[in-house]
Amino acid sequence: MDDPAAGTGPHQHVERVFAEQCLGMPDVIVRTCSITVLKSLVVDSGFLSWMADPMFEPERRAGLIAPLSIAGVDGRRRLVAFRRRRGLLAVPAVNLLEELRRLTSAGSRKR
Repeated sequence: MDDPAAGTGPHQHVERVFAEQCLGMPDVIVRTCSITVLKSLVVDSGFLSWMADPMFEPERRAGLIAPLSIAGVDGRRRLVAFRRRRGLLAVPAVNLLEELRRLTSAGSRKR
């Protein structure tokens, strides 16, 4: 199994899911921050991993991988966005903020 870095929100979520099922954490064999490597390990080597739906959706549509359904396990978690007061934002972060502003201003006009 590949797992998110210890101490991060995704890792804590994985720990909580396993604990709620009264299971110990599986042995971690590989750790990587590369989505490409992660997907290759799952597709080509049969690894088990934990990733968000959008990350594996193209491979799922192609029939290369599938989610593992486990009774009583809901993979949803809350995401939070934040930014530094100083420094440059990456283009995807700028685009996300612009879209959030657009969505929240559109919602406030409907009220």
